[in-house]
Amino acid sequence: VREREIVLGAEHADVALSRHNLGSLLRERGELEKARSLLDAAVEALEAAHGADDLRTANAFNSLALLHKDAGDLRAAHRLLLRAAKPRVRQLGMAHPDSAATLHCLAELARLQGDEQRALSIQRDLLTALREAGVTPSDELLAAAGASHPPAADAPKP
Repeated sequence: VREREIVLGAEHADVALSRHNLGSLLRERGELEKARSLLDAAVEALEAAHGADDLRTANAFNSLALLHKDAGDLRAAHRLLLRAAKPRVRQLGMAHPDSAATLHCLAELARLQGDEQRALSIQRDLLTALREAGVTPSDELLAAAGASHPPAADAPKP
């Protein structure tokens, strides 16, 4: 990241993507404080360079949300996941893996916050979108939505 900052400048969008990647790796390794500073900087720079509706910015919002979830700050995680979900769903559709992962995480957060009805609603909407797109939902999603695999005769046709 430092070398890219020297060559491109600290606020360059490519440097922000490098910060995002390194911050995500550090989060996965459990180094939350180091990851937070990198992800905060990445979100700020990507939003300034590309806007809040850009998918690169949405990816950074999602990564920062996961960090806040890992740290136990569910309110911040929820706010950031909403910011990630809006452009993803609008541009990619609900059935796209990135959108589906964000929506599934929003449902998990609702469940952790004690709002089972909101969690079920999100999961069921996601399940419907996946089935309409001809995607076979995971067993985890089916269980979370209180559903089961449709019989073969009822399965969506490609």
